Amino acid sequence: MYPKRNGRRPYALTCASFLAAVGTILMFFAPWFYNITANFVLSLTTKPTFDLWRKNPMPLYLEFYIFNWTNPGDIYKPNIKPHFKEIGPFVFEETKEKVNLTWNDNNTITFNHLRYWYFDESRSCANLSTQITTLNSVAVFAASIVGDWSYVLRKGFDFSLSALSTTLEKVTTVGELLFDGYEDKLISLAHSMPQMKSLPIPNYNKFGWFYEVSKSTFPPVRKLSLFSA
Repeated sequence: MYPKRNGRRPYALTCASFLAAVGTILMFFAPWFYNITANFVLSLTTKPTFDLWRKNPMPLYLEFYIFNWTNPGDIYKPNIKPHFKEIGPFVFEETKEKVNLTWNDNNTITFNHLRYWYFDESRSCANLSTQITTLNSVAVFAASIVGDWSYVLRKGFDFSLSALSTTLEKVTTVGELLFDGYEDKLISLAHSMPQMKSLPIPNYNKFGWFYEVSKSTFPPVRKLSLFSA
């Protein structure tokens, strides 16, 4: 008795061959299709399609979840682990818009991305004035930088931390932590130290994870190639 042949194998080979052929076609022709679509959309500057490309018509929502440090006083107790409580979501409505459009002679267009974030309290668990305790990111970053310094410089930095009463925890609001930023004396100290001049420290007077990001244009310039008319 001969074993039965698997009748599904030819179908599987056919499907695999078809998918491989489609993938090959898309690999070679996807840039061409993209250029045709971009040229069609961007050439109709007075049409709704151009407005859809320039600014997103539907709102986009960004959710943040913050972790509140509930036992910072136990950080130096070896048998007690840090405890964090999740708070969120804090919802922001995001809008994206392409600005500073420049049509070039070589069939390209350059532009900037402009993004706005608006707090939506109705979709959020609390307002932005909610106080939280979090890790002092500025102090942690500074400590990681001075680790390679000489003994004398490290001791001088430790003295500065003590004089500024810097601790490992930071009490701030959700709004300051995200977009508004909060002042920190370590930032001013870093900008005044010659050893910090070569480091990629942003020229900000406050710290926030997204400080000065909202209502700003980035990246500096985007270029899009158009299909020749």
